[in-house]
Amino acid sequence: MYYRTDERKFYSYEFQCQGCGVLKYSDEYSEKGKLVALKDHCECGGQFRSDKNIFCPSCHHRKSEVNKFDSKVVLTEKELEVLEKCHGE
Repeated sequence: MYYRTDERKFYSYEFQCQGCGVLKYSDEYSEKGKLVALKDHCECGGQFRSDKNIFCPSCHHRKSEVNKFDSKVVLTEKELEVLEKCHGE
């Protein structure tokens, strides 16, 4: 999602808690690559990520062993290409 003001264009990306499934928008970014995890954690203690498969927050359908805490918070362009091939575009 993005919105434009007179000053500039703001981007806000959606992240999902890997514990409970809560969704959250953030404009946090990194100059080292694509930010895939937020530094702040969910109230349940889970990590907010954007690089894992989305699952239902209510019944947790599609939640799997990949939906977990990961120490990597930034992906390079090459890592993003590999991820896109795995998940489709």
